[in-house]
Amino acid sequence: MYYIPDMEDLKPLISLFEEDNESIECRIDQGRLFIESDDRETELMLRFNLITKSLVVARILFQHKRKGNGEKLIGILQDYGREHDFVRIEFESIVSEEAYRFLVKNGFHRREDTALPGHPYIGNWIRPISETDPLHL
Repeated sequence: MYYIPDMEDLKPLISLFEEDNESIECRIDQGRLFIESDDRETELMLRFNLITKSLVVARILFQHKRKGNGEKLIGILQDYGREHDFVRIEFESIVSEEAYRFLVKNGFHRREDTALPGHPYIGNWIRPISETDPLHL
């Protein structure tokens, strides 16, 4: 069974991506939110994992870099998670040093069960939304 979010509740998230690129399309498919621009310069794939109660950012791209969009995204996900009983935010399959630095700066910790030995940043990165998270760090 998939979690089907109400698009009205996702308006702050959608608005953030509209501010980055005016030509976006949004859809929900099998428990995932897809936001994509026509030019593929802006995108998000967000999973709503009911088993781990996680908001999982599986793909992310902002056309405009270094404008605070990433931090705004985390804030929006934090608020959404609190309102809808999710306990953590997870960024999946981080492979760049740039993403690693951003996530560490914003309080994320690598899930060691996803780490690639010998690589300091490759893996999934999590941050609790609430103290009820069993992985609360």
